[in-house]
Amino acid sequence: MDGLVLIASLGILLLMNIAVVAFGADSRDQMQDDHQRRLPGGI
Repeated sequence: MDGLVLIASLGILLLMNIAVVAFGADSRDQMQDDHQRRLPGGI
């Protein structure tokens, strides 16, 4: 069961990242700071 929860969480995060890119710069500006803290050379 724990494995399914982990896969579901990762899937949700992936979908959120795709949604941010799809919505474009308006939404991305707010989230980019957050991404750059976690990912060097943010996406």
